[in-house]
Amino acid sequence: MSIPTSRAIGQADPSPRGASREVVDAIRDASKRSGVDFRFMLAKAQTESSFDPGAKARTSSASGLYQFIESTWLNTVRQHGAKHGLGQYAAQIEDDFGGGPKVRDAAARKTILDLRFDPRISWVLAVPRGSLQAIGRTRSASRPRSSRKPHPPIAACSTMEAGVRARSTRSIGFSNPK
Repeated sequence: MSIPTSRAIGQADPSPRGASREVVDAIRDASKRSGVDFRFMLAKAQTESSFDPGAKARTSSASGLYQFIESTWLNTVRQHGAKHGLGQYAAQIEDDFGGGPKVRDAAARKTILDLRFDPRISWVLAVPRGSLQAIGRTRSASRPRSSRKPHPPIAACSTMEAGVRARSTRSIGFSNPK
């Protein structure tokens, strides 16, 4: 199965059905910056949120294009936010007594959590978490674009990542490498 696309006559770059131009552009930008395959990132967005940056899970705090739960989002902003222009938010996140993330000011906490709904920010912060890098990377800074290698074998990924990768590759028509 592949991601359905709609193409206008003369349109060079089709967008998946249901995905806004803003979402596709944000994913393309994150793919270029990170080296994670664009088609893989599209598949993740389709799987996680059906390309809806405003998506909210009914059974957890997972929200946004990549479905970050609150604690993971706060930890990710704290660890990687400054590198991506979010230093003012990262500085407001501290450890609570149990080592989890805490924002003292309720309004600041809401503002930081609402960043999950911005597709440009959520994808930039989804990549440093590692799972996308481990299973979707197609090139590294040291390897030229022309020598792209296929995704790593599923055996090289953790059990959870392998399951995500297998579902994602099937949903966009990739075959699993052997």
